[in-house]
Amino acid sequence: MTARRSFSRTIVFAFGLVVLSLIGGSWLLLERSRQTALHAADTALQNAALIVESVVNRQLLQVDGGLASLPALFAAVAKDGLDVNPQSATRLLSGLNFQTFAFRDIIMLRPDGGIWASARANSWNRNFPRDLPGLNSAAWSGAAVVAGPIRNPATGDWVLFVVRPVFVPGVGFLDAVAELPLPLITKLLFAVSEIPGLRVSLERRNGQLLLSQPYDEMRIGKQQQAAISQVQARGTVFMVPPALIEKPTIGIVRASLYDDVMIALTLDLTTAMTDWVRERDRMIVSVTIAVVLLSGLALLLIMALRQRERAEQHIRFAAHHDALTKLPNRVLFREKLEDALAHARPGEQLALLCLDLDQFKAVNDTLGHPVGDALLQAVAGRLAGRTREADTVARLGGDEFAVVRAPIDRPTEAADFAERMIAMLEEPFAVLGHQIVIGASVGIALFPQDGTDPDQLLKSADLAMYRAKQDGRGVYRLFQQEMDAQMQSRRLLELDLRKALGSGQLELFYQPLIDLHAWAVVGFEALLRWRHPTKGLIPPDQFIPLAEEIGAIVPIGEWVLLTACTTAAGWPNGMKVAVNLSAVQFKSSNLVAAVSAALRGSGLSASRLELEITETVMLQDTASTLATLHEFHALGVSIAMDDFGTGYSSLSYLRQFPFDRIKIDQSFVRELGKQQDCDAIVRAVMALSRALGMATTAEGVETREQLRALALAGCTVVQGYLFSRPVPEAAIAELLRSMPAIEKMLQPDAVTAGDWQGASDELLPTM
Repeated sequence: MTARRSFSRTIVFAFGLVVLSLIGGSWLLLERSRQTALHAADTALQNAALIVESVVNRQLLQVDGGLASLPALFAAVAKDGLDVNPQSATRLLSGLNFQTFAFRDIIMLRPDGGIWASARANSWNRNFPRDLPGLNSAAWSGAAVVAGPIRNPATGDWVLFVVRPVFVPGVGFLDAVAELPLPLITKLLFAVSEIPGLRVSLERRNGQLLLSQPYDEMRIGKQQQAAISQVQARGTVFMVPPALIEKPTIGIVRASLYDDVMIALTLDLTTAMTDWVRERDRMIVSVTIAVVLLSGLALLLIMALRQRERAEQHIRFAAHHDALTKLPNRVLFREKLEDALAHARPGEQLALLCLDLDQFKAVNDTLGHPVGDALLQAVAGRLAGRTREADTVARLGGDEFAVVRAPIDRPTEAADFAERMIAMLEEPFAVLGHQIVIGASVGIALFPQDGTDPDQLLKSADLAMYRAKQDGRGVYRLFQQEMDAQMQSRRLLELDLRKALGSGQLELFYQPLIDLHAWAVVGFEALLRWRHPTKGLIPPDQFIPLAEEIGAIVPIGEWVLLTACTTAAGWPNGMKVAVNLSAVQFKSSNLVAAVSAALRGSGLSASRLELEITETVMLQDTASTLATLHEFHALGVSIAMDDFGTGYSSLSYLRQFPFDRIKIDQSFVRELGKQQDCDAIVRAVMALSRALGMATTAEGVETREQLRALALAGCTVVQGYLFSRPVPEAAIAELLRSMPAIEKMLQPDAVTAGDWQGASDELLPTM
C-alpha cells in the first residue's frame, strides 16, 4: 500500500513537471513570437513613417515651390512694362497649373488682411480670415508657414494653407496663400492606411490636429490634450505612454518641411498583433487541452491505482475476515494470536477461548439459514461489543468463534470471562421477527502452560470445548492434559471406523419383538454392532455418533438396510424386521432409493419392513422429511417413531404424519412402578396410540413387573433383556426354538396370556 501511494505521488510529481514544462515551453515560444511580432510592428511603423514623411513633404515642397516661383512671375510682368495690379495678378494666378503644384487656390493678401488677388475670385468672398493658427508667424520673415485648418465656405472642405511672403513689383510684400484641401492630402496617405491599426496625423507642436488618416473630421483643428507630437523622441519608435493612449500602442514622430508641423504615426499593437494573438489563443487552447488530457490521464491512472488499491484492500479484507460477520477469520486470527504470543512479556499470560453455539443447528433446521445467518451476525455483535479493545474476536467457521484475551493476570480471569460470555449468549436474541434462545460451550487454553504456539493453543482450546459439549453444553472447561489422550483415542477410532465397513467388521444383531396379544415373536429389531479387531465388540452408542459426524453413516445405513432385509427374507411366518434410520440419512437424497433397492435386492415384502425414526429427524427440514415418509408409505413400509417422549413437539408430529407405531423409550419403562410421572406418561401414550389407531412398542423391558404394568396399560409389543439380549444372525434359529418356553415362564400367574387384553381394558380406566 505504501509503495502504491508513493507511486501515486510520483505520478502527480511527474504530471506537475510535464505540465510546468509544457506551460513554460509554450510561454517561451509565445514570448519569442511576441517579440518577433513586436519587432515586425516596429519595422512596419518605421517604414510607414518614412513613406508618410516622404508623401507629406513632397506635397508641401510642391506647394512651396509653386509659391516660391511667384516673385519671378510678377517681376517678368513688370519688366514687360505691364502694370502689376489685382486684375493682372488675378489673370497671372489663374493661369497657373494647380494640378502641378498640388493646391486648389492661391490668394494674395495685403498686410491688412484683405484679399488683393486670387486665382478663384469668389473663393473666400474677399473676406479671408487673418486669425488662422500659424498665419501671423510669417511676419515678413521670408519663411513659409502652414496655417489652418479651416473650412472653405464655398466647398465645405477642411483646408490648410501654405503662406509665403512674396514681393510684388510696385506693390511690395504680400502674403501668398496656397489652399490645400485635406481630403487631397489624406488621399495621398491612403496607401499606408491599409496597415491595420495604423493612424497618421499632422499636428502642430502645441498639439492642434491638422489632419488625420483615418480621416476624423470631428477632431480636425482641435487642441489635443495628449498629442503624440509633443513626445520628445524623434525618428525612433517608442511605446506611447498610457496617459496618452490607453491601449498598448507604439508611435513615431517625424519632422515635416515646416518646423511648426510634425508628422505623428501610432500603431495599435492589439490590432497589429492580431495574428500573434490568434497564435497565442490557439496555443493557450492547445496547452489547455493538453493539460486537461494529461490531467485526465493522470487522474485515470491515480483512480485506477486507487481502485486497484481498494480492490486489493477488499481482497485482503475478504481473505482475512469472515464474509458474514466481518470478524477476523481463521487466517487473521492466527496472525493476531502469533503477534500476541510474540509480544508477550516474560511471565505474562494470555487466554484463548473457543466458543461453539449450542442448539444452533436446530435454528438452521427449523427456521432456515437466513435466520441462522442473522443469528450469527447478532452473536458476533455481542462478542465484539463485550470484549476489550486489546482482545481479538474471530469466527473460525460454522457456529464456532474464538477470543484471544491478552494479557490476563490469572487463570480465574479467563474462567470469569467465559462465564460472562455464556450468560450473555444465553440471553434471548430477537432475529428477523423470532425470539431465539441458544447457548454456548466454551473451551479455554492458557499460555504458556497449555501451549506456546498457535497450533498447540488452538488444539488445546478445541479439546476443552469438546469436553464442555460432552459435559452437557452451556458450560466452560479449562484444558487438561488427559483431554488430548482422549481425543487421540477418538481420532484413532475414527480412522478404524472408516475402514470397518470395507473390511467386514460391521455386523447386525437382532432383538426379538414380542406381541402381547398373540404372545409370540412377531419380528426382530436389527441393531448394528462393530467387532473391532483389537477392542472387541463396540456398542452402537460409541460409534454411531462418530459415523454421523464423519459422514460414514449413509453407506453404513445402506448396508444395514440390505443386510437386515436379506436376513428377514429367510425368517418364518412373515416376521417383520425393524431398522433404525439416522437423522443424517434423511439429508441424503438417495434414502428412498436405498430402501427400494434393499427390498428389491432381498426379495423382502415391503409390509415386513418397519423403519424407526427419532424425533430429531422431524426437527430438520420438516416438509422434506414428511415427503420422504409419505414415499415410504407409498412403498408399503411401516413407520415407527422411536424414543417417543424424549424429544420436542411429539404431538404436533403425530398430527402431521400418521405413524404406524409409537415406541416408548426405555427411560420411561425403567421407572415403571417407581416414578408416578413415568406411570402416567406410559398410560397416556397407550391411550393416545389407541385413539390414533397406532400400535405401541415398549423397549427396555427387563423385569416381570415392568411387563405386567405394560400389559395392563395396553401395550401391544415389547422387547428387552427379559426375553432376550440382541443376538447375531446365526443365533436366531435357536432363539426362536427356545422362545415358547421363555414366553410361558414369563406369563403372570393372575393373568393368562389370553386374558391380558381383556384385563387391560378393564383395569385401564382406574389406573
